[in-house]
Amino acid sequence: MTLNTIIIATLLVSPFVGASTTQQTLVVGFGEKLPPFVFPQSNSGLTVDIITAALTPLGYKIEALYYPYTRRAKDYKKDKIDVVADINLNTANGNLLKGYLSTESYVYENVDVALSKNNFNLSKIADLKNYSLLSWPSAAIHLGDEYANIVKANPRYNEIHD
Repeated sequence: MTLNTIIIATLLVSPFVGASTTQQTLVVGFGEKLPPFVFPQSNSGLTVDIITAALTPLGYKIEALYYPYTRRAKDYKKDKIDVVADINLNTANGNLLKGYLSTESYVYENVDVALSKNNFNLSKIADLKNYSLLSWPSAAIHLGDEYANIVKANPRYNEIHD
């Protein structure tokens, strides 16, 4: 079953960021260990490379910091980082983040996964309500109201990063 929800990965930039002729350092909060999007040990990955390629020609030097998903939004609000990489409008609104969203850099299609031996018959989001569920941090914000209501009432729902 596909959750029929597309997650748009975007970039949130503080209002002061604009084209510059002098090199300015931007502190970018990336997720931690998100192959193939982020590889902290080598400062690389699709998201890191896309943001670096987009901003370097504009005169910016990228200082990458790697965070758990929810901590990036918190540190952005505390002005500890200039850019939050890899979030979408729901996340920005859900965390009351101010700034500018870029256009999409990539798109996800979310799916549920279960062992075939269990023979689950899942065809709509509501079918998930009776099962233990494990998702990523802030999934309920991303996946819409129906999903959020189901997991809020489910004592066997948990969100983990890895």
